Amino acid sequence: MFDEKLPRFITIARGNHVESPIVMPVESGPTIAERLRRYFPNVSVLYMSGYTDTALGPYGVLEPGIALLHKPFPSGELLSTVREILDTHGSSGLSTS
Repeated sequence: MFDEKLPRFITIARGNHVESPIVMPVESGPTIAERLRRYFPNVSVLYMSGYTDTALGPYGVLEPGIALLHKPFPSGELLSTVREILDTHGSSGLSTS
């Protein structure tokens, strides 16, 4: 059932949250998130990137409602951001577009 071609380094926690880089060699994080939503329609997405906002603009991840952490970030910031996403959005997910 699950798309075997999805990269294995994407983290899925309980089927309702995904953490993904934005820029990847084959597909972008937003493209993969869209594919994941076929199987997990309410998944929330947290993008992470070391790229500048200028470079990320074409990926559509700078829009309001998109969760994005800029690398490098302390582990505590990752934990608090994920906690906020899960507490605020629960299983309703965040938009990726």
